Amino acid sequence: MKKRFLYSHLTWPEIRDLDKENIVVIQPFAAIEDHGPHLPVETDNLLINEICRATAEKIPDHVILMPIIPYGYVEHHMDFPGPISISAHNLIGYLSDALISLTRHGFKRILVANGHGSNRPFMDVAARIVMEKSEAIVATLTPYSLIKKEIKEICESQFISHAEEMETSLVLYLDKSLVDESKAVKEIDFPISKFHWRSLVEAPPLGFMDRWSRISKTGVVGDATLATREKGEKLFQLIVERMVELIHDFRTREIRPKVDLH
Repeated sequence: MKKRFLYSHLTWPEIRDLDKENIVVIQPFAAIEDHGPHLPVETDNLLINEICRATAEKIPDHVILMPIIPYGYVEHHMDFPGPISISAHNLIGYLSDALISLTRHGFKRILVANGHGSNRPFMDVAARIVMEKSEAIVATLTPYSLIKKEIKEICESQFISHAEEMETSLVLYLDKSLVDESKAVKEIDFPISKFHWRSLVEAPPLGFMDRWSRISKTGVVGDATLATREKGEKLFQLIVERMVELIHDFRTREIRPKVDLH
């Protein structure tokens, strides 16, 4: 069935006639990479795509949802079979070109929704490039950051990092058939210090991305054995609720004209 909030379902005259001043374009962006022995390599794509689609379903008149950009920067995972990695320069160029195309069609508000942590610096640079070359405002977001407090309350494990309690719970909620629960493991074997640890919830003061094979034998960083479908449902609904709030705020944000003060 045709969905009018899906960019891919629209004809070119329909795209031309959209109220672009009052629409937020959502561009999902993720990766294909190892997610332990129990989750599929598409985990990041599945989660961000479903989060964005559920958000769009709630506010279909206010958003346009783009097809996902499925590949990201995963060079640190390439010691494991499965990941597809795009080089930094190519990734920035590809993403910025896609977003610039949207601005050429008249879209003014673009939100890049990221499902893979290591994409963050590259999408931030791409967004800056697009804003330098257009009148649009381009924002970036990793949706898990919207519910940091709630993640701490719902999840039992201290380390929410990769293929662990949170991600496994979310996949269990969205499609239990993709999870082999008999192979879920707890692996917290990475070096932890006063200044560096691994967490999607609390970023350490010292940041760097090590080769994944140096910090995990299974691909898991955290405790996947604590995952439940019920936790996944709570987390998913909270994220979507906050996404709706954020998009309303972004959609109504004033875009002021730039001023050359030379």
